[in-house]
Amino acid sequence: MKYSKDEALDEIMKRGKIIKKKHDKRNTVILSSATALSAFLLVITVSIFAGGGSAGTYSAYGSFVLNNDSIQYVVEALATFLFGSLITVVIYRIRNSRYTKR
Repeated sequence: MKYSKDEALDEIMKRGKIIKKKHDKRNTVILSSATALSAFLLVITVSIFAGGGSAGTYSAYGSFVLNNDSIQYVVEALATFLFGSLITVVIYRIRNSRYTKR
């Protein structure tokens, strides 16, 4: 017999750690790429939909949001918040699945 039981178990654990590292690295690359892509798309969206706007009189109570020219900023802020929440949920589930499998 080439290996004893302890040596074989150590080898299995070592290979398991290597596989887990590769999996974690792949997840990190995917999430980093998704974050960079979303930032790029955010900049592009702002540059496309941002109008010149017009100067107006705004009150101190936030009525500038009711202006027709600024509605795209509200929609974009909402979309960005939802996308950020989605990424947060994905990361949370990945972390929970990692710790519950052990």
